[in-house]
Amino acid sequence: MPVRDDNGERATLPTWPWQGMGYWWEFDAEGRADHYRIDFEELAQTLISVEAHARVNHLEVVRVIIAPEFVPRLLATPAGRTLGVLGEKLTRRPVWVRHDEHVHIDFETRGR
Repeated sequence: MPVRDDNGERATLPTWPWQGMGYWWEFDAEGRADHYRIDFEELAQTLISVEAHARVNHLEVVRVIIAPEFVPRLLATPAGRTLGVLGEKLTRRPVWVRHDEHVHIDFETRGR
């Protein structure tokens, strides 16, 4: 998940073993945890880039999993408003593992 620190600088979440390799971070509904906040604009831009690269490689993004409460925040960004069909592939219900500190993308191969 792209994050920024309290100064607005790009940051990398620590992934030490005592932090569950990064999976034990808990972001609130606004996308904040400790001194970090999720950069929803950058996340939308990343998804747009992933989808473009997938198409070139004969893949299709079929599902994008993030924490459901993040979906409106993502879609409200300038890049999020341009997601189109990709925005419809965002899960809007909780899944068995919370996806607040990472994003999960499922692909399928497309016919050539």
